[in-house]
Amino acid sequence: KRNGWRFNWKSEFTTPNRLLYKLVVKGGEIIEGLISLELTGTYIEMHLIETAPHNFGKSKKWIGVPGNMVAFACKMSFEKGFEGSVGFKPKTMLIQHYINTLGARLIYKSRMNIPEHTARKLVNSYY
Repeated sequence: KRNGWRFNWKSEFTTPNRLLYKLVVKGGEIIEGLISLELTGTYIEMHLIETAPHNFGKSKKWIGVPGNMVAFACKMSFEKGFEGSVGFKPKTMLIQHYINTLGARLIYKSRMNIPEHTARKLVNSYY
């Protein structure tokens, strides 16, 4: 949690069973976004997702970074035989945003998931 990042990624990295991935431009070294995933046995749990500080606001360098990372999680879910299913618990204020932008659905209180048909759309859009 430094250089403008909002989450403590060092702590996330040391949490057991968490798989951290970074998004970089092909051939580049600058991190554009980070995502923390966990394989549960039946779906992929998305614990954290964050775009790089230079990808926030009106002056962001790249658009679509979060969608790209969620599509990666969906792709991994298909590859693991989980039918594209990705589950997560967002901040309450972001629930409608995830419904509108990712096609996520609210499944219980503040638990959400990306269903198979939506996961296919995301993977096809980004890969």
